[in-house]
Amino acid sequence: MKRKYRLTGAKNIIRVKLIGKTFVHPFFVMIVAENSLPLTRITFVASKTVGNAVKRNRAKRKLRAVVTEVHSTIKGGWDLIFLARKIINNANYQDLQGAINNLLKQAGLKVSD
Repeated sequence: MKRKYRLTGAKNIIRVKLIGKTFVHPFFVMIVAENSLPLTRITFVASKTVGNAVKRNRAKRKLRAVVTEVHSTIKGGWDLIFLARKIINNANYQDLQGAINNLLKQAGLKVSD
């Protein structure tokens, strides 16, 4: 994912957590908040409850791979946080793809399929 599409900085992440709307799935939690930019910025978080460093990094890589593929179908002007859950380590690519597409549709952020 290109640098300009990354949500960085503690202030930005805290802002999204405070004012954002939460969408829950067994594999991950998605928090969305509007931003004043024409593009959508995304960050991926995996806490120690997901597992050791290897499992946390694997969880973030899985999420990043799916979101990078569907990024062009997400409306601009939003900040998204994906919080991985422990069960994500058991998910395959198709499961994650379906889950992300469903939550994006629920949030009204999907432009097209």
